[in-house]
Amino acid sequence: DNNHYNPNQESTSIDENASERPPKYRDIIMPKDWFLSRRGEIKKKHRKSHGVISFVELSKTISYNWKNEADDETKAYCKKIADEQMARYH
Repeated sequence: DNNHYNPNQESTSIDENASERPPKYRDIIMPKDWFLSRRGEIKKKHRKSHGVISFVELSKTISYNWKNEADDETKAYCKKIADEQMARYH
């Protein structure tokens, strides 16, 4: 099921603030720190590209969808998290 986090991840604490997320994302179970950088973790072994989509195309698709299809409530939630993290690290 794609709505669950990977139980093999090091971080096993579940996001207890699901009620703060936009309604359509509240039922998704995610690690508590899903938005943090994974710096310092063991890197995965490089694998040959699957050839379905390049990183550049993937990036363009995500950017397009964020700009044109993400709703205002989702954008506001993500901005709130980004602002909190910015204040924490600066």
